[in-house]
Amino acid sequence: MPGGKSMECACRGAKEMTEPEINAYNASVKIETYPEMNKRIVEILRLGYEPMDLYAAARIEELEQRCAELSNDPLTLNQVKRHDL
Repeated sequence: MPGGKSMECACRGAKEMTEPEINAYNASVKIETYPEMNKRIVEILRLGYEPMDLYAAARIEELEQRCAELSNDPLTLNQVKRHDL
């Protein structure tokens, strides 16, 4: 954490973890994502009034929409080159 602070992690008992340990742990965790779960997370985030929660909900919706567009309408090679995807 900023300033060298550490954070407790339930996964390691009561031991406090340093920021590098937290980053290493987070990098090692594989999380599968699913459209159904994203929809539920958006619903939960929109229950609050925190700007960060509302931003996250909007971003998830944007990415879900983009995924839907890409899966329904394959791009041609020229389109990929133009959009630098």
